[in-house]
Amino acid sequence: MVREVTKMNFHKLLLIAIVLHLLPPVSLGMQSKQDEPITLRGELVSLDAQVIHKKTASTVNNLTKEDFEIYENGVKQYITHFSQDKVPLSVIILVDVSGSVWPDQKSFERLRRGAREAISLLKPQDEVSLMQFAAKATLVQPFTRDRDDVVNALNRLDGRGQRGTAVDEGILGAAQYMRTASNPDSRRVIIALTDDLMFAVNNKDHVLPTTHTEDQAIRELYESGSVVCALLFEGVDTPPGILKRAIAKNCAEATGGITIKTSQDNIPARLTEIIERLRQRYTIGYSSTDTSRDGHFRKIKVTVKPEIERREGNVVVITRKGYYAR
Repeated sequence: MVREVTKMNFHKLLLIAIVLHLLPPVSLGMQSKQDEPITLRGELVSLDAQVIHKKTASTVNNLTKEDFEIYENGVKQYITHFSQDKVPLSVIILVDVSGSVWPDQKSFERLRRGAREAISLLKPQDEVSLMQFAAKATLVQPFTRDRDDVVNALNRLDGRGQRGTAVDEGILGAAQYMRTASNPDSRRVIIALTDDLMFAVNNKDHVLPTTHTEDQAIRELYESGSVVCALLFEGVDTPPGILKRAIAKNCAEATGGITIKTSQDNIPARLTEIIERLRQRYTIGYSSTDTSRDGHFRKIKVTVKPEIERREGNVVVITRKGYYAR
């Protein structure tokens, strides 16, 4: 009797094994996909945003993740990351050393003093780099957390023999170097100090040629995740044959940065203001619901909820206009 039961169980087990062997591995395939959630999430899109009152331009602080709404190409997104003044800064100080700036040593010393004061406001985990530009951008000090290295590098700024002011080339070079920032989730900021002037050649019909365009600079800013803050200082006099432009301002507007115009005497105070305002910005991150990576530009719109408008009055959210889906 025991032998017959054992023999029957053996036949049943053999039959089950044969059936399982013949079945297609559907369940195994489903399990494999469940074990790879990263492939379904898409890349994190990180934004730097500032909320200000329209009338006074004062900042609106102490908002929470629930106070914001974000749309990508008109489609509402879910905010997964949010903070204020907790994400480390990666800062490139980009100094104009062109012919319209360098000869005035008093103005240049104000630039150095302002940069030193701004650096002193950075936190220990922030990293900073120094670049100069005229016709092109040149790295003076690589990214470092040692403030003394940057202060010493300010003395190495040199505009002798530099011709022309190519703001687009300067910002493009800074945006390209920003890709080397060691803080992967940092706020990436380029602080451009310039008079935004360009020498004209052969009257006002020609200007010194540049290799790249403003559009290329803006695209590189988007792809490197950089925000431009422009400090535009006025010269004592604008000599004949010099053109005023707005490249630095345009780059700031496209990336959600700020532009501050100032006199040369107020350069240190205005640089300090830029750093303080950076600390009042919100970092907002989301994973796009569009998981395709088609390389197209996607428009971003960030708003606050109606109850915030009712409480604070008319406000505006300053952030970058979009990104390229690499």
